Amino acid sequence: MVKIAKERSDYSLRRLNEFKNHITKSEELRKHNDFCIYTTGSYGRLEASDHSDLDLFFLSHNGTAKISKISKTLIKKS
Repeated sequence: MVKIAKERSDYSLRRLNEFKNHITKSEELRKHNDFCIYTTGSYGRLEASDHSDLDLFFLSHNGTAKISKISKTLIKKS
């Protein structure tokens, strides 16, 4: 059981890093600077597998930043 947990954790961290490296190149992301992106579910728990989806949430640092659905989609897609 410990081996499976370690494999899932390693997989989750590797995929999250790949996603982070990918979206930091996004032109759309550069238009916004007052928010963070966090994930929940299996990726948030570092228990993801290749069958897991990535649940992303966009959170404003001061509660006032507005990020359109289109911008969120473009950031996720990039």
